[in-house]
Amino acid sequence: MYTVDAKINRKEIVIVLDPRGYYSVIITGLLEALKCYHDNIKFKKSQIILSGESVNSLGIIKNFEFTLGYNLVNYTMHIIEDELPAIILGGDWCEKFCAQINTQQTNMKFVYSQKRIQIPIYPIDEEVTMK
Repeated sequence: MYTVDAKINRKEIVIVLDPRGYYSVIITGLLEALKCYHDNIKFKKSQIILSGESVNSLGIIKNFEFTLGYNLVNYTMHIIEDELPAIILGGDWCEKFCAQINTQQTNMKFVYSQKRIQIPIYPIDEEVTMK
């Protein structure tokens, strides 16, 4: 797993990149911290698999906007409840935007609006995150 620097409403946040995970999620702790009240939320509880575990999805948020590098992107994500203020971009996001992760050069390339974008990534010590 990796992190990438991002912004939402001009506030710096960290996004976790988990290309092995299937779903992308936004966590309620981030929505609350940013005081984000989005019109495109559809509440419909379901079960999704996140990092190999079944978790409750409260619903989805459609076309949520955030800035990666200097590029405004949007994506529809599941919402899960937790205090952690984070977004996790999973394999669904990586596949849609043809993301290529280069661990030796610590960067990620992806395609958005017909533009090839490259941003730095930062490895996460997985032993620390699993405890």
